[in-house]
Amino acid sequence: MRDAGVFAGDFAVVERGTGSESGDFVVAVVDGSFTLKELRYRGGNPVLVPHNPEYEVIEVKESLEIMGVVRGIVRRYPRRKSEKRGVSQ
Repeated sequence: MRDAGVFAGDFAVVERGTGSESGDFVVAVVDGSFTLKELRYRGGNPVLVPHNPEYEVIEVKESLEIMGVVRGIVRRYPRRKSEKRGVSQ
């Protein structure tokens, strides 16, 4: 999802219990595996779009469960080596 601004180590804020629509970023269980992708429909069938050219679109073979819709991303930035603990600059 790097091309959508979601990187390894980011935290997703996920809203459960609401419906999902085409174009939503969702946390889903596809054929037994968790993933975060953009939900789209092709010919009435759901597909999950990765937003990373190293991965292919996921077409559901057996099962799809939408766990929730991503409402935000939180990124934790590493501390710079020159910073001292307890002192902000």
